[in-house]
Amino acid sequence: MRLKRKNKCPLFLSIWAFLLLGGNELFAQEDCRDFIKLDSLQAIEIAKEEDFYKDQHVYYTPKIQLERLEGHCVWNIESKDTQHSTKGHCAKTNGCTILTQYNIYISVEEGLIVEKHKKERYYPNYE
Repeated sequence: MRLKRKNKCPLFLSIWAFLLLGGNELFAQEDCRDFIKLDSLQAIEIAKEEDFYKDQHVYYTPKIQLERLEGHCVWNIESKDTQHSTKGHCAKTNGCTILTQYNIYISVEEGLIVEKHKKERYYPNYE
């Protein structure tokens, strides 16, 4: 009877695939730190000028991260805001709570806005 020998190759392949597919995102901050010409505080000022930085909210604190987007190093600034509304489809309920999420991506080299997104979600207040 022949004994099977354990093959260590699948472990090596899984580690290699992790580093190839998703592991390079772990090192993105280290790569981007070499190109920083725009400080995070300057990026926050640019986001405030675009009205995409909401820091006066009690429950949500803004988040800023150094990321790589489509090969460019950017500051990702995410902030949230809530409002109450009784207009539109919210008039048939007891109003709605509107959660607005702001995402803005600012280049660390030039200080230009690469992308910005604004999402609004409506949560009906059934009471």
